Amino acid sequence: MRPRTEPWGTPEDGEITVILKGAVSIHSFPKDRNLRRKWEDACGRVQLPKYPYLCSRHFSADSFEDFHRHQLMKELAGIPGYKRQLKKDAVPTIFVHKRMKRPRVSSESRFKAPTNDPTHLFISPDDSRDCCQSQPSVSDPDFTMSYSENSQSTDTQESLHTHTNPRVFLVYEDQLNELLLRCMKCGSPIIQEDTKEFQNEGSQLTLELTCSNNCTYRWQSQPPLNGTKGAGNILLSASIFFSGIHFAKFDRFCSNMNLKTISEDTYAALRKKHVFPVINKTWIAEQEAVLSEIKSQEEVVLCGDGRCDSPGHSAKYCTYTFLDAQSSKVVDFNVVSVTDVKNSNAMELKGFKGTLKNIQDKEVRISTISTDRHPQIVKEMKVNNPDISHEFDPWHVAKGVSKKLTAEAKRKGCEDLGAWIPSIINHLWWSAQTCEEDAVLLKEKWVSVIHHVTNRHDWPGNRLYHRCAHEPLDEESQRNKLWMKPGTEAHTALVKIATDKRLLSDLDHLTKCVHTTTLEVYHSMYLKYLPKRTHFGYDVMVHASMLAALDHNNNVNRKQVCSTGPAGLPAH
Repeated sequence: MRPRTEPWGTPEDGEITVILKGAVSIHSFPKDRNLRRKWEDACGRVQLPKYPYLCSRHFSADSFEDFHRHQLMKELAGIPGYKRQLKKDAVPTIFVHKRMKRPRVSSESRFKAPTNDPTHLFISPDDSRDCCQSQPSVSDPDFTMSYSENSQSTDTQESLHTHTNPRVFLVYEDQLNELLLRCMKCGSPIIQEDTKEFQNEGSQLTLELTCSNNCTYRWQSQPPLNGTKGAGNILLSASIFFSGIHFAKFDRFCSNMNLKTISEDTYAALRKKHVFPVINKTWIAEQEAVLSEIKSQEEVVLCGDGRCDSPGHSAKYCTYTFLDAQSSKVVDFNVVSVTDVKNSNAMELKGFKGTLKNIQDKEVRISTISTDRHPQIVKEMKVNNPDISHEFDPWHVAKGVSKKLTAEAKRKGCEDLGAWIPSIINHLWWSAQTCEEDAVLLKEKWVSVIHHVTNRHDWPGNRLYHRCAHEPLDEESQRNKLWMKPGTEAHTALVKIATDKRLLSDLDHLTKCVHTTTLEVYHSMYLKYLPKRTHFGYDVMVHASMLAALDHNNNVNRKQVCSTGPAGLPAH
């Protein structure tokens, strides 16, 4: 007969430990009194066990933390050791308190576990059920029991902790041999001469042991996992990739301390077979959520930029990324190999076109796209996407102006220009931010800088902007400022740069002031997973880009941690 399973429970000595496998995880009651009281009220039980806990089926999806690396490990391993984490204020809300009446069972036929050794019961949950409430049933094909004859426990909390959060230790061979002196079945001495290592690969250790009582059995240092010989090898591969560690560094680390580990070929094989599918599955779910979010926006504004794997013209890959300006989340990306185009200069355009097409194919109506001033992309937007407003990133424009001003300030007679460069760049940003999407007003505000630097703050001839917007300067400011004189080489160089026809034409694409600063931050974090001047295969480039996008999307809107919490503890 199927044993009774409750939405709450505790492993007691001499009773059955109920563990739900698969997508179900176990969460102990919180220590905070107010939050614990809410949990108890939700359960509707007055008397709870000493160490109560609930399974994850009683919590809604928004009760769990967003993506973390251990969730990828959980998907990868399929073991409860890597479970989803509840938010600090999560409260269970899913219960079925009205239970169906169970048929009475005689006391002799009730299921009891042995009193000496606790029996571990593994239950595979049925996906069709909304919670883990018990159901009256005579037979259950999904119900399986796995007895562990040699398991012993003296502390209930430690037993539960062992199942939900298994710990891994670094064990030396000599210390391990001390544990294998006696037979685990009968306690007889192990015949050391007959001990054999059996099919050991990577970090896995399997021994074939024989005792003086002729008991022969195999001992494994790691539990089997997903058809592999041990959990350690596959989790090592996942941890290396998820952490952004180059395998050569990890291998050197293990070699320095004589730590047995996997080879690079094994790492590549396990990564391709187990790690990549999990990352791909998680990224698809994340991308669908981001696309669903931006479809609800009135105007979809995207920021795009390309990143090559090495500087100069020797790049092998270019990753073009689109980021949503409102949520600052990565929407999509495209990795282009130099072998797919005629030369490395054409990779960014191909990446831009491919990524834009993927987003448009998913029925996203884009109103504005902000990019750098790439000539091929400017032409592509003008010819094939005239209905989408094309903006330039002010940071790229300001960077170009700053380079020209810095070069001019190094010339003889233009030294006075150098002190004004920061103020001129700030003026360009201010002009773009306050132009009210009017290109004429933007240009007039920008060009006004050539008058301001000469201590002239009003001028005729403009249509919309005739005087400086700042307050009148006091006598001390006018006396201490290093004003330029009209007609000098420094002022002439500034006028030439500020009124350049190409720059004024670019200002037409600065009216909305859509900057890609967050995208630059993302590219900096991207180096953690894919550093430059390092060769990677195409599949590694794609999946590491997915991992970087997942990392960025789930951390970009997090609150800044400060040290102003109670008792000096970190607080958001």
